[in-house]
Amino acid sequence: LLAHSLNPDDSTWHVGLRLSLRGRLNPKTLGRALAAVQASHAGLRTTLHADTWTQRRHERLPIPWRRIDLSGADDQGAKLAHLQRRTVAARFDLAHQAPLRATLARLSPTHHVLILGAHHAAIDGASIAVLLDDLATGLAGGAMPRPITDIQALGAWSRAQPPDVGAAWWREALHGFSAPGPLPARPTRDASGAPTGRCQIGIAPQTWAALVTRARELRATPHMALMAAWGGWMAEALDQPQLVIATVAEGRQLPTTRRLIAHLANTVFVPLRFAPRAPYDSAAESPETSAIRAFDAAL
Repeated sequence: LLAHSLNPDDSTWHVGLRLSLRGRLNPKTLGRALAAVQASHAGLRTTLHADTWTQRRHERLPIPWRRIDLSGADDQGAKLAHLQRRTVAARFDLAHQAPLRATLARLSPTHHVLILGAHHAAIDGASIAVLLDDLATGLAGGAMPRPITDIQALGAWSRAQPPDVGAAWWREALHGFSAPGPLPARPTRDASGAPTGRCQIGIAPQTWAALVTRARELRATPHMALMAAWGGWMAEALDQPQLVIATVAEGRQLPTTRRLIAHLANTVFVPLRFAPRAPYDSAAESPETSAIRAFDAAL
């Protein structure tokens, strides 16, 4: 929500899906299926308000969707690409509209393409499979499953957990760490010249491209590759081979949350240990191993 409020036109946090539907399709059936999915998941009928940092759940919040007939178009591919960009990248008004919208393109009587655009504030990676399953159920005329829990129930479950859950693992993982260390860079300043308390460090495009390529070769995610590079740079700059880096992890630990469309994320602290002047490939193994263990202990 903070990123959206700072730059509402930025589509970085938008999620897009493009589905090819074969066979006869009644658009009204699709409309009812979308409405049923939304009715079953409160996150899809919730507005977010950056001015007060609050959210409001609605009983009804129409999903913006439209129908386009491309059956007579010669350049269907180009027009579909244009529709996809408009549906996914267009600005979301999270304070007044649903965080999900759709465009249905008719290519022929038996071929339609459904384009879905959603905001990451309401949907994470695990939600996509749930969204597609429930939409397929609705299109087939089946009864929409009711979510077993919601965000409030998840919070209540979290607060009810014993305080020592995972504590032994964390005590061992964080042994030797005490107070936060300084960042090896100058803090940024605001318009008045006062320090902001933050440091901004950029990565050259060619360096990022090399990291992504090496991550692919090591069968690691770009996030892990970046964490290894960032951690290695910090370890050398601070002359400190042991670091703890905070990162965001999405997950579905509870069986009751696996049917929930929402953005569920925890901040986990990943302990990293680097050998002096170790090659990057060996350094890349440290974040992956530590992160997996940290996620298991936290989610």
